[in-house]
Amino acid sequence: MEQGNKEMKRILVTFDIDGTLIQSTGSNSNYFYKAFSHVFLQVFGIHGTVDVIQPHGSTGRAILVNTLVHYGIPSEVATEKLPVLMTKMTEYAKAHSKDLAKGLEVLPGLETLLQALSLKDRFGSDHTDRGHVIELATERAERHFRGKFDLQLHPNDIKAAESGGALTVGVCTGVFRKEELVQAINGGAIILQDLCDNRSFFDLI
Repeated sequence: MEQGNKEMKRILVTFDIDGTLIQSTGSNSNYFYKAFSHVFLQVFGIHGTVDVIQPHGSTGRAILVNTLVHYGIPSEVATEKLPVLMTKMTEYAKAHSKDLAKGLEVLPGLETLLQALSLKDRFGSDHTDRGHVIELATERAERHFRGKFDLQLHPNDIKAAESGGALTVGVCTGVFRKEELVQAINGGAIILQDLCDNRSFFDLI
């Protein structure tokens, strides 16, 4: 998306989702993870869940591959089957669209921030490496908005932002504390308590 400040800079903002935009709470916490279990069974006949691995900091594709590797599927086989797995994930999501939002809560400040950013486009997760996802988002945004961006921000996924060439904005709404986010920084990331203070966010720009 494009956002102008007083100097009319072109700003691209990409977001991590879990723990930054939404969080999973209550008895239906991680309801969407049922989609993963569904495709494990459909494609490989495996009764399993993603709870057996640490999914934080991974894309959906990486979670699929890493979980299958845990259950004994060779990495190259799991990777080769990714198109089928993703297709069946999409089919499951469409068939259960009324239920997938169960247990999900939009984090405070998000709606106001997105409106202020005039968000016009959304980019999916179409690579296993989160840093490369940011690079793909940048390439698509540059084609869509016809031109380079003066600055790119990526809230909360520190390692992905650094490898993807974006300015990191750590947000303390996920599973990691401020101290842990600071320790993960390899350079000049900024840490915000949450996204409620839109002024602080725009001051970064």
